[in-house]
Amino acid sequence: MKFKSIQFSVAFLAGASVLAVVVALVLYALFASDRTQNLVQQRTQVLLEQVIEQRLSSLAHAQVSEIQRELEAPLQITADLARVNAMLGMTDGNGSPLLSISREELANLVHETTAQNPKLLGSYLGWEPNAFDASDDMYAGSKENGYDGTGRFLTWWYRNADGSLGVDAIGSTESEELLPTGVRAGEYYLCPKERKRPCVIDPAPYDVGGKMTMLASFTSPILVNGEFRGIAGADLAVNFIQELLVKADAQLYGGAGEMALIASNGRLVASTQAPEKLGEPATEFFRRQRAGQPEQPAARPAEVRRACRG
Repeated sequence: MKFKSIQFSVAFLAGASVLAVVVALVLYALFASDRTQNLVQQRTQVLLEQVIEQRLSSLAHAQVSEIQRELEAPLQITADLARVNAMLGMTDGNGSPLLSISREELANLVHETTAQNPKLLGSYLGWEPNAFDASDDMYAGSKENGYDGTGRFLTWWYRNADGSLGVDAIGSTESEELLPTGVRAGEYYLCPKERKRPCVIDPAPYDVGGKMTMLASFTSPILVNGEFRGIAGADLAVNFIQELLVKADAQLYGGAGEMALIASNGRLVASTQAPEKLGEPATEFFRRQRAGQPEQPAARPAEVRRACRG
């Protein structure tokens, strides 16, 4: 009987010890499982964030490359026009001009440049007073075929809403007046004149044939032995950037996010959230978004011929 009690005690203690070990193991397993689950969640979240970041980066690089290709074309066009025009003021070893061409022939060149590049809204050449041929007096009083009455060569061929081409004189070449967009009215002319290098004027909204168009200007200086003689320029509608962002946003997690492109002057160039706000200051737009304020009606953009070059 006593043996049985000792045996029972030993068995009981052993069973209790085993039970305690099992309970400890179960508790540890639960703790380890919870910890492992949290660790897995953390690592999964980190991996997911990395995947999203990589996809966003890849998508951004693809969009940048496509936008860059579109923007390089007008800049190259203006550089070529400026180079040809500059040859009028250069001479060869015998002192003869490298190129002899009339103003009318140059105007035809600008016309063909616009006609052969349907993505351009217009292209133009603008000379300093009496540059190259000192013939402003001969054309003084004329306000047709790219003249403003001063006789200065300022030819501008632009594309109408129906696709036809019209001709006018560029204007506001020396104007320092600030436009609602925050740039000078004559920025397209003054920038290459002051810096003596190509300039890209940030996109701004204009009314082209009754349709709001985001328009950017590309200009190159006409330099002869380092002396500024005028500009060659081209205008490009950049609404395609809005279309690119809308398409890219739809491909990214079913359009769950929002995309926007902001110009160097701090204004919206494209936005999937508020396409009607293009051209306005991005800080003001985002401030209203955070504050939950209702959107204000967008100001009507100026008519392109009057506000852009007139």
